[in-house]
Amino acid sequence: NEKNTVKIFQFKTQKLKTMLKISKFDINQMYLDEIKHFKNCIKYKKSTINDVKQGKDTLNIALSALKSSKTKRVVEI
Repeated sequence: NEKNTVKIFQFKTQKLKTMLKISKFDINQMYLDEIKHFKNCIKYKKSTINDVKQGKDTLNIALSALKSSKTKRVVEI
């Protein structure tokens, strides 16, 4: 089962290497935790874990990874 697994393609060996596998992961809990963190930041006037720029950069990386996966080509970020 490839679910909840992070693999990295190693160019030199032309093979995938499993870097992280999480056997018990509740995606719904992840979203609930994010909402709770965000509400606490507002309530206590604290900064969030990631600012808007970090969020934009993270989204750019994720979209580039998706494009690379679909096209099976290296995508510059």
